[in-house]
Amino acid sequence: MLGFVMVGTNTLNEAANFYDILLEILDLKRVCTTDRYVGYALKNNSENIEFYVTMPVNLERATSGNGTQISFITQTKKNVNKFYETGINLGGKSEGAPDIRSGYYYSYLRDLDANKICAFTKINK
Repeated sequence: MLGFVMVGTNTLNEAANFYDILLEILDLKRVCTTDRYVGYALKNNSENIEFYVTMPVNLERATSGNGTQISFITQTKKNVNKFYETGINLGGKSEGAPDIRSGYYYSYLRDLDANKICAFTKINK
């Protein structure tokens, strides 16, 4: 159903550095870089960009969406923990430390532009 997801930024280089490190945990790598956006794909499928960080096309200031969240599925609780800890160490803000919720293991962060992001996995992993 989804083709790709985008989040806005006001500081592309800083956001790209944040996501380069954070998304490595989820086996995503930057495969596209322009002066307006960067794109990330799975390491084993670099032709299929799934996540973009972009300067707004309308040249207005990027803002985070109230109620908007981007959720990344991963295979282990260890990856959820590492995603959260790495995000915090890179300057992200906590929106919920790793914990079990509704049968899944989640962690929640705000990135450098206050976009809400999440990593999760089934609790049996």
